[in-house]
Amino acid sequence: VVGDQGKAGAFRNGFLEISDLAVGDYTLYLKETGETISLRITEGNKRAAHVMSASRILEQRVLRPLQISDVMVGQQSAVVQLENMTPFTRVHVFATRFVQRYPAYSALDIGGVPAPGVERLARPRSLYVQERDIGEEYRYILDRKYATKFPGNMLARPGLLLNPWAIRETSTGRQDAAKGGEFQNLAEELEKSKDGTWYRKPAKPSGSAGLNDFSSLDFLKHNSVLLANLKPDKDGVVSVDLTKFNGQQEMLLVAVDPLNTV
Repeated sequence: VVGDQGKAGAFRNGFLEISDLAVGDYTLYLKETGETISLRITEGNKRAAHVMSASRILEQRVLRPLQISDVMVGQQSAVVQLENMTPFTRVHVFATRFVQRYPAYSALDIGGVPAPGVERLARPRSLYVQERDIGEEYRYILDRKYATKFPGNMLARPGLLLNPWAIRETSTGRQDAAKGGEFQNLAEELEKSKDGTWYRKPAKPSGSAGLNDFSSLDFLKHNSVLLANLKPDKDGVVSVDLTKFNGQQEMLLVAVDPLNTV
Protein backbone atom coordinates (compact mmCIF):
# COMPACT_ATOMS: atom_id res chain seq x y z
CA VAL A 1 0.00 0.00 0.00
CA VAL A 2 1.53 3.31 -1.08
CA GLY A 3 -1.10 5.63 0.40
CA ASP A 4 -4.71 5.87 1.58
CA GLN A 5 -6.88 7.96 -0.75
CA GLY A 6 -10.18 7.48 1.09
CA LYS A 7 -10.88 11.21 1.18
CA ALA A 8 -11.05 11.32 -2.62
CA GLY A 9 -14.44 9.52 -2.69
CA ALA A 10 -17.90 10.90 -1.95
CA PHE A 11 -21.47 9.56 -2.34
CA ARG A 12 -23.76 11.58 -4.61
CA ASN A 13 -27.17 10.47 -5.89
CA GLY A 14 -26.48 6.83 -5.11
CA PHE A 15 -23.06 6.83 -6.81
CA LEU A 16 -19.55 6.82 -5.40
CA GLU A 17 -17.67 9.64 -7.14
CA ILE A 18 -13.86 9.66 -6.94
CA SER A 19 -11.91 12.76 -7.95
CA ASP A 20 -8.65 14.66 -7.44
CA LEU A 21 -6.41 11.62 -7.86
CA ALA A 22 -2.95 11.87 -9.36
CA VAL A 23 -1.94 9.89 -12.43
CA GLY A 24 -1.38 6.24 -11.56
CA ASP A 25 -3.10 2.96 -10.66
CA TYR A 26 -5.39 2.57 -7.65
CA THR A 27 -7.45 -0.20 -6.06
CA LEU A 28 -10.91 0.46 -4.63
CA TYR A 29 -11.68 -1.98 -1.82
CA LEU A 30 -15.29 -2.67 -0.78
CA LYS A 31 -15.24 -3.84 2.82
CA GLU A 32 -18.78 -5.27 2.93
CA THR A 33 -18.35 -7.62 -0.03
CA GLY A 34 -14.55 -7.96 -0.07
CA GLU A 35 -14.41 -7.01 -3.76
CA THR A 36 -11.72 -4.87 -5.37
CA ILE A 37 -12.04 -2.53 -8.35
CA SER A 38 -9.04 -1.32 -10.35
CA LEU A 39 -8.85 2.40 -11.11
CA ARG A 40 -6.40 3.63 -13.76
CA ILE A 41 -5.76 7.32 -14.33
CA THR A 42 -3.58 8.83 -17.03
CA GLU A 43 -3.07 12.20 -18.70
CA GLY A 44 -3.26 12.39 -22.46
CA ASN A 45 -5.39 12.97 -25.53
CA LYS A 46 -8.92 11.58 -25.84
CA ARG A 47 -9.72 9.81 -29.08
CA ALA A 48 -12.41 7.24 -29.96
CA ALA A 49 -13.35 6.46 -26.34
CA HIS A 50 -9.68 6.05 -25.36
CA VAL A 51 -7.17 8.17 -23.46
CA MET A 52 -3.70 8.06 -25.02
CA SER A 53 -0.60 9.04 -23.08
CA ALA A 54 3.10 8.56 -23.74
CA SER A 55 3.24 5.31 -21.76
CA ARG A 56 -0.15 3.61 -22.22
CA ILE A 57 -3.63 3.68 -23.75
CA LEU A 58 -6.69 3.41 -21.49
CA GLU A 59 -10.19 2.54 -22.65
CA GLN A 60 -12.94 4.78 -21.31
CA ARG A 61 -16.21 3.44 -19.94
CA VAL A 62 -18.74 5.00 -22.28
CA LEU A 63 -21.92 3.45 -20.86
CA ARG A 64 -23.24 4.97 -17.65
CA PRO A 65 -24.22 2.37 -15.03
CA LEU A 66 -27.77 1.74 -13.93
CA GLN A 67 -28.50 2.64 -10.31
CA ILE A 68 -31.35 2.85 -7.78
CA SER A 69 -30.69 6.34 -6.43
CA ASP A 70 -33.60 6.67 -3.99
CA VAL A 71 -36.53 4.75 -2.48
CA MET A 72 -39.31 6.76 -0.81
CA VAL A 73 -41.65 4.57 1.25
CA GLY A 74 -45.14 5.81 2.17
CA GLN A 75 -48.19 4.26 3.80
CA GLN A 76 -49.72 2.87 0.61
CA SER A 77 -46.92 2.91 -1.95
CA ALA A 78 -43.18 3.15 -2.47
CA VAL A 79 -41.56 5.32 -5.13
CA VAL A 80 -38.33 4.04 -6.66
CA GLN A 81 -36.04 6.48 -8.49
CA LEU A 82 -33.67 5.09 -11.14
CA GLU A 83 -30.64 6.73 -12.72
CA ASN A 84 -29.20 6.09 -16.21
CA MET A 85 -32.08 3.89 -17.29
CA THR A 86 -32.63 2.64 -20.85
CA PRO A 87 -35.76 1.46 -22.70
CA PHE A 88 -34.81 -2.09 -21.65
CA THR A 89 -34.68 -1.35 -17.91
CA ARG A 90 -37.05 -3.34 -15.73
CA VAL A 91 -37.60 -3.56 -11.97
CA HIS A 92 -38.44 -6.72 -10.02
CA VAL A 93 -39.91 -6.48 -6.52
CA PHE A 94 -39.69 -9.38 -4.04
CA ALA A 95 -41.62 -9.28 -0.76
CA THR A 96 -41.00 -12.01 1.85
CA ARG A 97 -41.75 -12.69 5.49
CA PHE A 98 -38.21 -13.76 6.34
CA VAL A 99 -34.80 -12.93 4.98
CA GLN A 100 -34.25 -14.80 1.71
CA ARG A 101 -31.84 -17.69 1.97
CA TYR A 102 -30.81 -17.30 -1.67
CA PRO A 103 -31.10 -13.61 -2.61
CA ALA A 104 -32.72 -12.93 -5.96
CA TYR A 105 -29.90 -10.57 -6.89
CA SER A 106 -27.44 -13.48 -7.11
CA ALA A 107 -29.72 -15.35 -9.51
CA LEU A 108 -30.34 -12.31 -11.73
CA ASP A 109 -26.80 -10.95 -11.76
CA ILE A 110 -25.29 -11.29 -15.24
CA GLY A 111 -21.82 -10.33 -14.06
CA GLY A 112 -21.68 -6.91 -15.71
CA VAL A 113 -19.54 -5.81 -18.63
CA PRO A 114 -15.81 -6.53 -19.01
CA ALA A 115 -13.40 -4.13 -17.37
CA PRO A 116 -11.96 -1.37 -19.59
CA GLY A 117 -8.84 -2.43 -21.46
CA VAL A 118 -5.31 -1.11 -21.03
CA GLU A 119 -2.36 -1.25 -23.42
CA ARG A 120 1.13 -0.37 -22.22
CA LEU A 121 3.40 1.22 -24.80
CA ALA A 122 7.05 0.20 -24.97
CA ARG A 123 9.45 3.11 -25.19
CA PRO A 124 12.14 3.03 -27.93
CA ARG A 125 15.43 1.85 -26.51
CA SER A 126 18.91 0.85 -27.65
CA LEU A 127 19.73 -2.82 -27.18
CA TYR A 128 23.28 -4.18 -27.06
CA VAL A 129 24.02 -7.85 -27.63
CA GLN A 130 27.14 -9.97 -27.58
CA GLU A 131 29.16 -10.53 -30.75
CA ARG A 132 28.35 -13.52 -32.91
CA ASP A 133 30.32 -15.86 -35.17
CA ILE A 134 30.01 -14.48 -38.72
CA GLY A 135 31.06 -17.74 -40.37
CA GLU A 136 34.22 -18.87 -42.16
CA GLU A 137 33.37 -17.39 -45.56
CA TYR A 138 32.85 -13.84 -44.31
CA ARG A 139 35.81 -14.22 -41.96
CA TYR A 140 38.09 -15.17 -44.91
CA ILE A 141 36.96 -12.13 -46.89
CA LEU A 142 37.56 -9.76 -43.98
CA ASP A 143 40.94 -11.29 -43.20
CA ARG A 144 42.04 -10.84 -46.85
CA LYS A 145 40.80 -7.25 -46.82
CA TYR A 146 42.62 -6.22 -43.68
CA ALA A 147 45.74 -8.40 -44.18
CA THR A 148 49.14 -6.69 -44.30
CA LYS A 149 50.07 -5.66 -47.84
CA PHE A 150 53.60 -6.47 -49.15
CA PRO A 151 55.26 -5.35 -52.42
CA GLY A 152 55.36 -7.97 -55.18
CA ASN A 153 58.46 -9.57 -56.81
CA MET A 154 59.75 -7.32 -59.60
CA LEU A 155 62.06 -10.01 -61.16
CA ALA A 156 61.24 -11.64 -64.48
CA ARG A 157 59.43 -14.95 -64.29
CA PRO A 158 61.49 -18.10 -65.16
CA GLY A 159 60.97 -19.45 -68.67
CA LEU A 160 62.21 -23.05 -68.05
CA LEU A 161 61.83 -25.41 -65.09
CA LEU A 162 64.84 -27.72 -64.77
CA ASN A 163 63.36 -29.90 -62.02
CA PRO A 164 59.57 -30.04 -62.43
CA TRP A 165 57.38 -31.74 -59.80
CA ALA A 166 56.56 -35.38 -60.34
CA ILE A 167 53.03 -35.82 -61.65
CA ARG A 168 50.95 -38.30 -59.66
CA GLU A 169 47.34 -38.98 -58.80
CA THR A 170 45.90 -36.86 -55.99
CA SER A 171 42.67 -36.86 -53.97
CA THR A 172 40.88 -33.68 -53.00
CA GLY A 173 38.56 -33.32 -50.03
CA ARG A 174 35.81 -30.72 -49.72
CA GLN A 175 34.91 -28.72 -46.68
CA ASP A 176 31.99 -26.28 -46.75
CA ALA A 177 32.37 -23.01 -44.92
CA ALA A 178 30.64 -23.03 -41.54
CA LYS A 179 27.63 -20.73 -41.20
CA GLY A 180 27.51 -17.87 -38.73
CA GLY A 181 25.33 -17.51 -35.65
CA GLU A 182 22.24 -15.36 -35.01
CA PHE A 183 21.95 -12.20 -32.97
CA GLN A 184 20.03 -12.43 -29.70
CA ASN A 185 16.55 -10.92 -30.23
CA LEU A 186 16.17 -8.82 -27.08
CA ALA A 187 13.24 -6.85 -28.49
CA GLU A 188 11.17 -10.02 -28.93
CA GLU A 189 12.02 -11.19 -25.41
CA LEU A 190 10.91 -7.86 -23.95
CA GLU A 191 7.69 -8.07 -25.93
CA LYS A 192 6.92 -11.48 -24.43
CA SER A 193 7.75 -10.45 -20.88
CA LYS A 194 5.80 -7.19 -20.68
CA ASP A 195 2.64 -7.29 -18.57
CA GLY A 196 0.64 -4.55 -20.24
CA THR A 197 -0.98 -6.43 -23.10
CA TRP A 198 -4.54 -5.57 -24.03
CA TYR A 199 -6.68 -7.76 -21.86
CA ARG A 200 -10.23 -7.46 -20.68
CA LYS A 201 -11.30 -10.11 -18.27
CA PRO A 202 -14.94 -11.13 -18.82
CA ALA A 203 -17.16 -11.04 -15.79
CA LYS A 204 -18.57 -14.27 -14.43
CA PRO A 205 -22.22 -14.59 -13.49
CA SER A 206 -22.87 -15.39 -9.87
CA GLY A 207 -26.18 -17.17 -10.18
CA SER A 208 -27.36 -19.66 -7.59
CA ALA A 209 -28.40 -22.42 -9.99
CA GLY A 210 -28.36 -25.90 -8.52
CA LEU A 211 -28.99 -24.80 -4.90
CA ASN A 212 -31.74 -26.58 -3.00
CA ASP A 213 -33.69 -25.44 0.04
CA PHE A 214 -35.80 -28.01 1.89
CA SER A 215 -37.25 -25.58 4.45
CA SER A 216 -41.05 -25.73 4.82
CA LEU A 217 -42.89 -22.43 5.12
CA ASP A 218 -46.40 -23.85 4.89
CA PHE A 219 -47.28 -22.37 8.28
CA LEU A 220 -47.24 -18.83 6.85
CA LYS A 221 -50.64 -17.29 6.17
CA HIS A 222 -49.49 -15.35 3.09
CA ASN A 223 -47.17 -16.41 0.32
CA SER A 224 -44.26 -14.35 -0.90
CA VAL A 225 -45.10 -11.67 -3.46
CA LEU A 226 -43.31 -11.09 -6.76
CA LEU A 227 -43.92 -8.05 -8.96
CA ALA A 228 -41.90 -8.69 -12.09
CA ASN A 229 -40.94 -6.53 -15.07
CA LEU A 230 -42.14 -3.17 -13.77
CA LYS A 231 -41.36 -0.54 -16.40
CA PRO A 232 -40.16 2.89 -15.22
CA ASP A 233 -41.64 6.06 -16.66
CA LYS A 234 -39.74 8.64 -18.69
CA ASP A 235 -38.31 10.15 -15.49
CA GLY A 236 -37.03 6.79 -14.21
CA VAL A 237 -39.71 6.45 -11.53
CA VAL A 238 -41.40 3.18 -10.55
CA SER A 239 -44.36 3.13 -8.15
CA VAL A 240 -44.88 -0.02 -6.05
CA ASP A 241 -48.26 -0.73 -4.42
CA LEU A 242 -47.54 -1.78 -0.82
CA THR A 243 -51.10 -2.95 -0.15
CA LYS A 244 -50.27 -6.20 -1.97
CA PHE A 245 -47.63 -7.08 0.62
CA ASN A 246 -49.87 -8.21 3.48
CA GLY A 247 -47.92 -10.19 6.08
CA GLN A 248 -44.52 -9.45 4.51
CA GLN A 249 -41.65 -7.81 6.35
CA GLU A 250 -38.89 -7.48 3.77
CA MET A 251 -38.93 -5.96 0.30
CA LEU A 252 -36.10 -6.46 -2.19
CA LEU A 253 -35.77 -4.29 -5.30
CA VAL A 254 -33.71 -5.49 -8.27
CA ALA A 255 -33.28 -3.30 -11.35
CA VAL A 256 -31.90 -4.95 -14.49
CA ASP A 257 -31.01 -4.12 -18.07
CA PRO A 258 -28.96 -6.04 -20.66
CA LEU A 259 -25.67 -4.93 -19.03
CA ASN A 260 -26.38 -4.16 -15.37
CA THR A 261 -28.01 -5.67 -12.30
CA VAL A 262 -28.49 -3.50 -9.20
